[in-house]
Amino acid sequence: MRISSAFRSAPRNGRPRQTLTLPIKLAGLAPGEEAAVTVAAVDIGILNITGFKTPVPKDYFFGQRKLPIEIRDLYGLLIDGMEGAAGAIHTGGDGSGGVEGNLPTQEPLALYSGVVRVDANGEAKVSFDLPAFNGSCEIMAAAWSKTKVAAPRPR
Repeated sequence: MRISSAFRSAPRNGRPRQTLTLPIKLAGLAPGEEAAVTVAAVDIGILNITGFKTPVPKDYFFGQRKLPIEIRDLYGLLIDGMEGAAGAIHTGGDGSGGVEGNLPTQEPLALYSGVVRVDANGEAKVSFDLPAFNGSCEIMAAAWSKTKVAAPRPR
């Protein structure tokens, strides 16, 4: 299954305070196969700051993984809890966190469609009500059925 040119027919630009409708088309589904899709629209500034990478389900499920490492710590069992004092955790501060320049004046854009079922033709429409936002966002999608996963390749 693949999301075939799902966003090519989508508008290149969206206008603030309007509805953005994205057509989804899944190719490679067997007749009668049930599938679903999720779509997210996220401000590129948020993605750049956080270093978020667009999810690729195929790599997650079928990619090579490192061997996990577990640490077993029994030292806490050696200390008598009746006489030990709990440590205090200190967080925060009053600094700006190293942020320089002008801080954003608008709300960040992070929209999520939830799970959307596709019809018998493998098609669905996802709509987002855009807020008063002036910037760029990345559209991310992931689709799945009982035996398949798909997502458009990240740019």
